[in-house]
Amino acid sequence: MSCLAPRLLKKPRIAAARNPADMPAMSVSTTPAAEEIQRQMRSVRSELREDVQDIVESARVMTDWQYYVRSYPWLCLGAAAAAGYLLVPARVQVIRPDPQTVADLVRQHQVAVKTEVKPQPSPGLVGGLVNMAAGAALQGAMAIASRQLNQFLQGLAAPPTPPSATGGAATGGDHAEPNR
Repeated sequence: MSCLAPRLLKKPRIAAARNPADMPAMSVSTTPAAEEIQRQMRSVRSELREDVQDIVESARVMTDWQYYVRSYPWLCLGAAAAAGYLLVPARVQVIRPDPQTVADLVRQHQVAVKTEVKPQPSPGLVGGLVNMAAGAALQGAMAIASRQLNQFLQGLAAPPTPPSATGGAATGGDHAEPNR
């Protein structure tokens, strides 16, 4: 881009005529000075396109982490080791004090109790299949219970149906109970 700076700073000196009558008559064809300016502008535009492409390519390279690993492998290894050292927490120190020290820590409220959990053995293939079948049966039972509860609640919310207008029994039996 340094090659563009001198060209952009140099401004062509054109005599400015304030009176249109003082201006020289221009023909349809362009003057040699105008052609030179147009040529320089085309050159500047083409160089500008190349410079923009160079900037885009260098930005692409700068954001590629693999470029830095290939170019500076030892520096990247050191940076990764330092980051790992800073990010990984310190190892917890477990102490097994005597009863007197524990009593002193309790009095000072500096006790943290940690119980050890024993790992349970894995259920194996048959146990896994039984667990899976039990889970599927439980999901099915929950779906049925949910549908039954939903139907029961909808039955409570629905208004009672009035007896038929024919005067006979609403249920088709011999005796109809009066609504109370």
